[in-house]
Amino acid sequence: MVSEYLKHSRSLEELDALIEHDRRAAALIARALLDKDVIQFLAHIDKVSEISLARIVSESEISVVRIMANAEIAAARLAAQTDQIQLEIDKLNSSQPNEEALEIAVAMIAESSRRHSQDVAEEAKQAIDQIEKDSAEAIDRLNKFTKESIAEIQKLKEQSTKNVDAMAVDASIKLKKSKLGIRTAEQAVWESEDASDLILSYAEEASQKMQSKFNWATDRIQTATEVAHNRIRATCKESTKRIEATRDRAIENLKNVIEAALSKF
Repeated sequence: MVSEYLKHSRSLEELDALIEHDRRAAALIARALLDKDVIQFLAHIDKVSEISLARIVSESEISVVRIMANAEIAAARLAAQTDQIQLEIDKLNSSQPNEEALEIAVAMIAESSRRHSQDVAEEAKQAIDQIEKDSAEAIDRLNKFTKESIAEIQKLKEQSTKNVDAMAVDASIKLKKSKLGIRTAEQAVWESEDASDLILSYAEEASQKMQSKFNWATDRIQTATEVAHNRIRATCKESTKRIEATRDRAIENLKNVIEAALSKF
């Protein structure tokens, strides 16, 4: 009788151990599945963030080149104003008109120079306004793209977290199901909750990893965007200074050319 009881007890212990082992194994399998989701999420985030960073750099460099090119074109046009007046004076001198005609012609060129100076100032203002507009539009485009990239990553994180949580809850429920006919209710609850807690712990750990990766990716994108903003603003500032300096030189050169022509009389 006792022997049979011990045999039964031993079988009960072995069966319980096997069930408990299966639960542990199930918990480990569930963790492996959760880890797989996390790895896929991390890889996808890396891909999205790298594409976003590359596009931010590309967009900013294109904007910088465009701004600098427009500044060079504007500076060349401003410098050409002085050259045009000088050509008119050289042509007048080479024609060798009489003194009265020369004086009248120089006076006309002086008036033309005055108008040219006004045109130079206005053209410089328009060029600067356009550069500032281009810079603002470039920054707006970057902000829009950055916002879209972060929204995409946020959506991916939320979906992945939802999947992980759903998987964890499903696994937890299944692990809580126990054979009450073999073990007592108290044993079943304790053992099932132990395995269930492991799953929920794994899910929490997975969520933290995904949140950490999300924070890392968004920080990189936002930092890259701010760097791009600063580069565009700096280029805008440098281009504006270049145009202003060219404008001032052009106006001063116009003045000197006319003064040199008038000094002959």
